[in-house]
Amino acid sequence: MAAGGAGRDEIAAEFVRVFGVRPRAAYRLACGWTFQRAVDEINRQAVLAGADPEGRPGLTVSRLSELETWPAGGRRPTPQMLALLASAYQTGLHRLLDQADRERFAPADLLLIDAFVHREPAIAPPGRSEGGPGGPDQPTRDGSPAGRAVARSSAARGEWRVEDVPTDNRKVDLVAVARLRQRVDDLDAQYVTAPSTSLLAETGRCLGLAGELRGLAGGARVRREVLVVEGEASILMGQLLWDASQRRDHASAKLHLDRAARIGREVGRPAIEGLALLRSTIVALYGERRPDAALPLAIRAAKVTRGASGILAGLAMLHAAEAQAMLREERACEDLLAEAESSLDGADENDEAFHLISPRDLPRMAGACHLALGRPQRAESVLASIGAGSLTGSKADAVILGNLALAHIRQRQIDQACAVLAQTIDLVARTWSGGGLTLIFQARRELQQWPDQPAVRDIGDRILDLIDPAGRPL
Repeated sequence: MAAGGAGRDEIAAEFVRVFGVRPRAAYRLACGWTFQRAVDEINRQAVLAGADPEGRPGLTVSRLSELETWPAGGRRPTPQMLALLASAYQTGLHRLLDQADRERFAPADLLLIDAFVHREPAIAPPGRSEGGPGGPDQPTRDGSPAGRAVARSSAARGEWRVEDVPTDNRKVDLVAVARLRQRVDDLDAQYVTAPSTSLLAETGRCLGLAGELRGLAGGARVRREVLVVEGEASILMGQLLWDASQRRDHASAKLHLDRAARIGREVGRPAIEGLALLRSTIVALYGERRPDAALPLAIRAAKVTRGASGILAGLAMLHAAEAQAMLREERACEDLLAEAESSLDGADENDEAFHLISPRDLPRMAGACHLALGRPQRAESVLASIGAGSLTGSKADAVILGNLALAHIRQRQIDQACAVLAQTIDLVARTWSGGGLTLIFQARRELQQWPDQPAVRDIGDRILDLIDPAGRPL
């Protein structure tokens, strides 16, 4: 295969497909290295990277053997060790993993791995990668389609397969891009009700594949469409990473959201730029708790999307209203709520962001504004008007219920608060809504004024059932 011009990635994929070896072993074999040669090269990379400045032999042959066979046996590789292997084998870190690996990694390790993956540069086409046996200028073997090589190697790694790529080995067409975009859309639809950790791996693969297709794009139009998909996938990845970290990992989320906003500007898609800015607003507002930083982001999102999407402009103004409420700017908050309502009322199914809106959004945000302004009775009235029958079991519904519980607590309606909080806990247990979980903990803190009430003790027990002894979601 090397003599025919095949690159290292394609050779490794063939080892996986034909011989059934694990990805990390496949790359060592694709390099033509013995265990000892691979150990020497990986230790050398550790010294160059500063991970082992004293030059001690950190990796042994027996340890590398364990790394290659895990999870069937041996110890789990760390994200840092995987990065060293990827550097030594001159490939992307994501290529060293398959589905069996991802199913056994802890969520925290997956977050780090995906952060490593999406900081990697775009991957060169198979057969044309730097450092591969065929050299940087060699074509793919026997003129085989580069796009199908990507699909074949992805399938060999147990990943989603992109098919129907044209036969010209220098190009990827709009059909392949459309198939990838459909997959990203499917994952985005699942985000509403599915735990974010269950979507991270597949979203990461879609982002990695978008980078590959961008390198193979045949013409400016195809490259533009690949960038559109990459921008949409980056927004989703930012949401997932933040939600899966229980709204703590702001830096990783903003890394992907900033990338998406740049892509939106580059390709002239205000909906992508505006949605990325809106998600960044949400991170600043609810994660960093910085309404002063969230407000200009929300205003900018509304400005970018005005005329392009009334729904995105309206949602941006709703979040700007809540930022003003947190800043105790009552009049500005009311004005923005009215402006948002007008923008949302004028939207229809032709709006690009129609799938993002729900009739519950305006009362949900208005209720949150009233809470922030110290109006729990008005908040209760607005949130209760949504009605339990209209709730769909989504992550946003967990936020509605959590805020309604807080409105009851702040009116000293303890039994009602605990009843609503129990519903919130049930919904968070299914969806792992980061926003819902945050509100549960906030409500629990506020309920500590009444430690002797039976309902409060019961809720405390329910929350303990929701988390493990170390304080992390199960």
